[in-house]
Parts: sequence; C-alpha cells; structure tokens
Amino acid sequence: MNVELHAKSDVGRVRRGNEDNFLVLELSKQQTWTATDGSPALKELSKFELGQKGLVLVVSDGMGGALAGDVASRMAVDSVRDMILGTDSQEGCDPETALVDCLKNATVFANRAIHHKSQEDSRCAGMGATFTGAAVHGDLLDLVQVGDSRATLSAKIRSVWQPRTSHSYSSWSTSAKSARRKPKLTCFEM
Repeated sequence: MNVELHAKSDVGRVRRGNEDNFLVLELSKQQTWTATDGSPALKELSKFELGQKGLVLVVSDGMGGALAGDVASRMAVDSVRDMILGTDSQEGCDPETALVDCLKNATVFANRAIHHKSQEDSRCAGMGATFTGAAVHGDLLDLVQVGDSRATLSAKIRSVWQPRTSHSYSSWSTSAKSARRKPKLTCFEM
C-alpha cells in the first residue's frame, strides 16, 4: 500500500493557543513526526510504501476551556510514541503483539499519565484531550478513539465513512479492501 501523508494544524478563530498534536510513526524504519517537532515531515514520511511492521497515526486535541489542554495532547502523543517504540528505560511493544493491541495499551497508558499529571500538578488540574489513533498493518486499519474526535476514511471521494462515537473509548477494525472499491487508499483524515 502506498501512503501519502500531509498534516497541518490551525489554532482556529476562538482560542489563542493551539492545543492540537499529531504523531506519524512509521514502524519499519522507526521514524516519527509530531506536531511538537514543529518541522515539516521528513521526505521519507510524506510518501512511502507501507512497511511490514506498519504505521501508527494519532491526532490529539486538548480540551478547549480546560487548563493545560496543550500539555495533555502532547503527553498523549509522546506517551503513545514511547510505549510503542520504547525508550532507554523501557521496552517498546512486543513484535508478537497485534499493532492495534499495542495502540490500545499505549492509549490506556497515556490516559493514566495525563490523569496522574492533572492530579499532582495544580496548573494542570482537569486537563484532558481527545484522541484518535490509527494502526495500519497489512491491509487492516484499526482505530482507537477517546472523546468526541472522529476519523473519516474516504477513497477517491466516492464514499465517506465516519464512525459515530462520542465521548467514550471505542475501537473498531476494518479491512482496507472492504472499506473501498479502488485499490489505492487516497485519503485518511482525522
């Protein structure tokens, strides 16, 4: 499967600060791109062939009106990246574990980390973020969602499929082949 990625975030008209974050995690080459990097995508991450280990895409938006939404969305993205890839002090996801399960576990870990930080630091009291994550492996696309963000999958704009879940943890899976009629997935928006 050919992958072409573009990401952009905008503060909008209401808020002063941008609380959006995203993560592109190409597992075969272990390359990442996040909104917190502030840099454009690496050339290798803008257009590539999906590797055997798969791809993780995450969008997290800090809850508007709550304290430290930008901190929460950054923590969500960073926690997922660190849980899947590993860090100097901890191993990453077991290669024998399904990618979607790694993403689910990383999402739960991120939620706990955000909650813990909101409890221990009064500047972050009540902080939170929405989360939409996609695990792409082979011809499967699995989504994990927390909050009222949604993922939209479209192929050549012939059909748009948008799951209708709101304010809850949900997870679903579909085969890329069953989600489209054309052999090339051309648009995945989160």
